[in-house]
Amino acid sequence: MEKFSSPESLRIWRLLAGVSLDLYGILLLLSLILPIYELKGPIEGSISLLRYNVYLYGTPIHVDALDRASLLSIPLLAVALASLILGSLLILQSFKRESKPILMRISFALSLAFPSVSALAYLSRLVLVGEAMREIPSDLGSVTSAGILITSPVQIFQGPALPLLSPLLSIFPPVIVMSLTAVSAYLNVYSFLEKDLHGKRTSETTVHS
Repeated sequence: MEKFSSPESLRIWRLLAGVSLDLYGILLLLSLILPIYELKGPIEGSISLLRYNVYLYGTPIHVDALDRASLLSIPLLAVALASLILGSLLILQSFKRESKPILMRISFALSLAFPSVSALAYLSRLVLVGEAMREIPSDLGSVTSAGILITSPVQIFQGPALPLLSPLLSIFPPVIVMSLTAVSAYLNVYSFLEKDLHGKRTSETTVHS
């Protein structure tokens, strides 16, 4: 255990935890802001978890399910930004001799929420965005001045955020980050207790001598 709690080992674990926090923050941020679907035709626009722009023949429309998805995405955005900030601080700390254990503990505490956060993002895409997409008609008709009905298809394209909100990416990244921060936090606590115990033994030896 002493080998893993050495200063060099602790710096490496902090660096790994910091990088994983930054990568998870970027992944979560991209899954929130990038389009899940893009629409072409009479209904056009783009849909992401955080916001959407949908137009019917050039007129903006509001969708209740997408409004709820945007509202639920606000706390997820806060978690993504917090993960990026803490990850960057841990990376900077890994290049310094002195460290602040409190940052590691906060990072571990934050990472405990990652599985729930990723699950909520995935369910928002599956349920709320899915509900909105089912309400979009496959084609719309318009009548010309001659009384002829013309149907125009609505084309739906998958956006770059759709694979980011898959079940696998909702499970494995948060678990990996949580594991790395847990190990780093444990080693930091162990190192602190070991130094404290060594200090007490040294003081007792000095008193007895």
